[in-house]
Amino acid sequence: MKNKWFLLGIVLFIVIGGLVYIFITKDKRYSVSYELPLGFKGCAAIVYDVKSAPALEIKDKSITYRFNNEGVLYTSSPSDFAWEGEGSSDFHETSYVYVDEKGKQVSELSTEDIIGHNKGSYENDKFQVESFGVKIEDNEAVCLGKIDRSTNNINKE
Repeated sequence: MKNKWFLLGIVLFIVIGGLVYIFITKDKRYSVSYELPLGFKGCAAIVYDVKSAPALEIKDKSITYRFNNEGVLYTSSPSDFAWEGEGSSDFHETSYVYVDEKGKQVSELSTEDIIGHNKGSYENDKFQVESFGVKIEDNEAVCLGKIDRSTNNINKE
């Protein structure tokens, strides 16, 4: 009988602890929106730490990643922007959307349309890059070429 009450106490402790954690971290959560040009297919890439590029912003607990027509976003922000450091794993509500030329949302992409959302460093850690494929089958080959071209464009500046 004591074991039953002990196990019940442990389960209650875990449930209450989880609820308290969710309540406390609720205010730290951000929504993240990846805004792609209408009809975009291929590799989308974010190149971080580009000094000449604008910084990302948090507005109303929301971060918007707005890609150019080629599916690239250059930002001066670090790759751990809006996180409490690389070791943090705060929750984000994430959406991938198509926007028109005025930035108005036209439609939301399904998570099935997005493959291989990755982060990595390039050119001996000179650039931090995040990439994902949109409605393509072979993400790796397409994205590596785009990342090479994107980082080469920065080196020419």
